[in-house]
Formats: sequence, structure tokens, C-alpha cells
Amino acid sequence: MDGDSSSQVDLNQLSNLVLFHDLSAEEIRKVVDVSVIEKFTTNKTIVEEGDKNTEVYLVLDGEMIVSKWDAEHCSQVVIAKLPKEEMFGEMSFMDGSPRSTTVKTSKPATLLKISKSSLSPYPNILTKLISNMAAVNIGRLRSSNNQLVKTIRENQHLTQFIQTVGKLLFYQYLIFGIISLISLYFFKENALYISWLIALPVIIVVARNNRYEWTHFGVNLHHWPSVILLSLVSTGLVLGIVFYLSKMTLLVDLFEGWNFMNHLASPRYWGFFAFYSLAQEFIARGIFQTSLENFLNDDRGYKSIFINAAFLFVLLFPLGIVKATSIFLISLPLGMIYHKQKTLLGVFLIHFLLLGLGILKY
Repeated sequence: MDGDSSSQVDLNQLSNLVLFHDLSAEEIRKVVDVSVIEKFTTNKTIVEEGDKNTEVYLVLDGEMIVSKWDAEHCSQVVIAKLPKEEMFGEMSFMDGSPRSTTVKTSKPATLLKISKSSLSPYPNILTKLISNMAAVNIGRLRSSNNQLVKTIRENQHLTQFIQTVGKLLFYQYLIFGIISLISLYFFKENALYISWLIALPVIIVVARNNRYEWTHFGVNLHHWPSVILLSLVSTGLVLGIVFYLSKMTLLVDLFEGWNFMNHLASPRYWGFFAFYSLAQEFIARGIFQTSLENFLNDDRGYKSIFINAAFLFVLLFPLGIVKATSIFLISLPLGMIYHKQKTLLGVFLIHFLLLGLGILKY
């Protein structure tokens, strides 16, 4: 116990705290005089969950982290941070129960440690302190209740959102799967192109009925100059790689002597390729991938990109292993580009140019 503790503490500042509400300046001085000022470095444990000591601590300076043991995950879970002028340990102080949480310093801290035994000569002061501690806990309980209600509402909204996205995703894949099979039966070798074009208006109607903004599906021009530049650079890299591989002796047969001018699409095909590329990217990336990312809460996008590519492979497998594999392999890099850019413009341009230059063949 420090006999001159009051000289180290701003008593006027303490009088503004709830803990010292209705205490006179002389009573506050007495509390400080019979208490202990302790200083701690970072990451020092002050109280441990389960301990049976009963002192209450007031944070004069620094910050504390309050955590509780999670038996299910075998780890400490941080539940609160206590800044300057907050107190902790009041529950054990009031009822003598073991510590319910662990409290550590998150930065160097100065604490005022108050024990019930040191205040036993001053029963009136002790009664006021306990009453004020109860008031603080009631305020914390109300705040916790409000936060709990807010969390429950957010979870309800999240659940409803996931259910809505899940239904949308299910209907989208179902619609596209049915249309792909029908296209295969009626259009044979052109089924891959036709399936995307037929599915486009149907999927647009389904998406629109769910009242999503089109920007949600990548229909926007966000950062369009950099997006266009990246698309042109990416296409140029692919073009250079294909040109190089086509000249390698072992790969001549595979690329059939690929030549830029020989494979440049006829002008009459450019319009068709533009519409086809837009339809495929809007469905595969804008609708399917975006819905998967929302449904899986996939911030990094890796799972959604791979699952979407795998789904497309399965859906298009009846059209042939080569076509299904081509779609799968193309979906991986395009999916990552779309995830990073959040716009269809870039993936559309890459797909469109690769088709027009004859690099992509379905």
C-alpha cells in the first residue's frame, strides 16, 4: 500500500468517474490512500479467469484486453478492450466469486488496485463504491443487450440474404443446365454458343425479379481506363505466348501452324463474338460467380472461382469433354480478373479479343 498514492493521482479527474459518484473529495482521497498504484508492461496478465482474488482495478493509464476461454475451440476469445478510466474485477469485488475473465495489458498501463479489506474501516465509502459498481454493470448490461439485439437482427438479415442468394444461384444453374441440354439436342455442334445466348434473357429476368442492382453483377464502368489497359496487355501476353508455342517444332501440329492473319476473324463475325462474349461473361462471371461469392461469403474469391469453373464443366460436359475443359480452364484466370476488378468490362474485352483473334476455339 502506498501512503502517498493520492499525490500520484489527479483526484479531480477521479471525481468525474462513475465509480466515485457521490463521494466527496476527502472520501476519494481516502480510497486512493488505502489503494495501490501498480505499473505494468505490455502483455502482462493482471487477473486470470478462475482466480479467487477480489480486488477491483481502475485503469489510470494504458489499455486492457478482456478475454474468455472458449473450451470448444481451445483458445482465448477477446470480448472487450478497456481504455483509460475504465474498471475491471468489480464482480469478484462485490460477491467474492472467482474471476470470470482474463485481463491483460495491451500496452504499458498504470492501475489503481482497490481491495475490500483496505476499505473495511470506511463502511460508508465501501457501500457507495459497491453501489456505483452496480450502476456501471447495469450500464454495461444494457449496452450488451442492445448489441445482442443488433447482432441478432444482423444475423437474421444475413440468413435471409444467404437464403435469397442460394435460391437465385440454384435457379440460375438449373435454368442454364436445362437450356444447355436442349441446345445440345437441337443445335448439335453450335450448342455451346446457342446455350449462352438463349439463357441470357431468361437469367436476366430471374436476376431482375430478385431486385438486385445491375452494378451488383459487374455491369459498370468502374476504373475503365485501367481495366481496358489491363485487358489489352493480358490479350497481348496470350497472343505472344501462342505465337511462340506455335513456332516450336514439337507443338506445330497442336497449333496447326497458328498464324495471326490466318485466324483473324472475318468482320462479319465480330458482332456475333461481341454479343456472345458479353452473354457468357455476364452469366458465368456476373451472375454465377458473384452469387457464389455472396453465398459462400468468399472475400478472397478462390473457392467461388474454382467451384464456378467446376459447375460450368459439369453443366457443359454433355457438349463434349474438350469444350467443357476449355470453359473450365478459361474460367479460372477470367474469374480472378473479374473478382479483382468487380466489373465485366475487362473479362468481356479479353474474351472478345481472344475469340476474334482465333485463339479461343470452342
